[in-house]
Amino acid sequence: LACASLEQALQRAGGKIGNKGAEAANATLELVDLVGIISKGR
Repeated sequence: LACASLEQALQRAGGKIGNKGAEAANATLELVDLVGIISKGR
């Protein structure tokens, strides 16, 4: 995720709004799992 400043980067890495990088990574892994499940059904 792109950040406009160091302060914004630190906030996104676990500040008040949570860790957005970890959230994005987890969402990606969930999608990879879902694609695998869907592919096995074909």
